[in-house]
Amino acid sequence: MQTSDEQLRLLLAQLEDKAERAEMGVWSHTDFLTPHEAKQLMLQLARWGQAHRARLVGGYAAAERVCLLLLPDYMIDAPEARTNSVEEVLESFGQTVPVAALRIRCSGYRTLTHRDYLGSLLSLGVERSVLGDIAVDAQGATVVCLERLVPFFLSHVERIGGDAVKIERISLSPDFDGGRRYAPVTD
Repeated sequence: MQTSDEQLRLLLAQLEDKAERAEMGVWSHTDFLTPHEAKQLMLQLARWGQAHRARLVGGYAAAERVCLLLLPDYMIDAPEARTNSVEEVLESFGQTVPVAALRIRCSGYRTLTHRDYLGSLLSLGVERSVLGDIAVDAQGATVVCLERLVPFFLSHVERIGGDAVKIERISLSPDFDGGRRYAPVTD
């Protein structure tokens, strides 16, 4: 889905506010962004001379949908920031990354698709921007979401596409790739 000009203007206004907060010493983050939105916000930060504050996190290295974190100077300049991941830097300051992963296991009654998972989660009244990537496999799906919604999903997700499911919070392994597979194409 393409971002409209109005949506992009709103995101840029929010970004300006978050950049000002980072300059005042408070870290903040956006909700999940599409690749286009993330690129546009990073370009704007570069124009403002604030790109050094930005970190993109999506739950795993190859995530398509990401949150943009804006860090204050004391976090950027910390010795651990030079060699550690953003997760480790935030942890050293008693903070956590605002992204979490959930594992949804289906019963096998139906073969569920990305559309089934996304539709069922959105039907709970949440917006698409609070959900990151959804990686579907034969046993279920791994869903990346904002940390603040984990308790809500754990207590409300019981069925996906008419199939009974079990849901639990998980930690993604460093080699998790979202299940993307690429095929060579020649033209």
